[in-house]
Amino acid sequence: MTNKQQHLILVGFMASGKSTLGKASAELLGWPFIDLDHWIEQQVGMTIPEIFTKQGEVIFRQWEREALLHVQVLPTPHVVATGGGLPCQGHNMDYLLTLGKVIFLNPDRGVLLERLHEMRADRPMLSKVPATELDAHIEQLMAHRLPFYQRAHHTLEQEQLTPQHLTKLAPVKTAAPDNATD
Repeated sequence: MTNKQQHLILVGFMASGKSTLGKASAELLGWPFIDLDHWIEQQVGMTIPEIFTKQGEVIFRQWEREALLHVQVLPTPHVVATGGGLPCQGHNMDYLLTLGKVIFLNPDRGVLLERLHEMRADRPMLSKVPATELDAHIEQLMAHRLPFYQRAHHTLEQEQLTPQHLTKLAPVKTAAPDNATD
């Protein structure tokens, strides 16, 4: 294990609920929450769409790797929301699996497609795709990413996507040995 802390790490396609469920789960657990996309935005001083436009996807993926290294040194367990593509780059999923419990959030396809159509303009991987090709593009991207997501320790389907289900999967902190004698 490269990290003494065991985090609750959320992976899944864009708009699967990682940030929303992550925040609510962190609150229930009393743990800090970190959204790696927001961390990157703070470090770079640009939004994710701006990074994609001005610096490109390759630079953004390098920032994602930096974000993972940041998670490694966090002093306490956190609920961590990753970007949708982070687990699918290089050996990132292998690395995530060493940092804590990785949970794949897998909402129904219809729910996901509806959300993505509504927020398409804010998603760099979708914003330039013609509306008539959007569903096919999303399906293709999902098919590519699914094998990475499926390596998670647990998968939560639509009906399980609640903070209560997530908190049940959180790593349990082990107590320090008691030095008292009988």
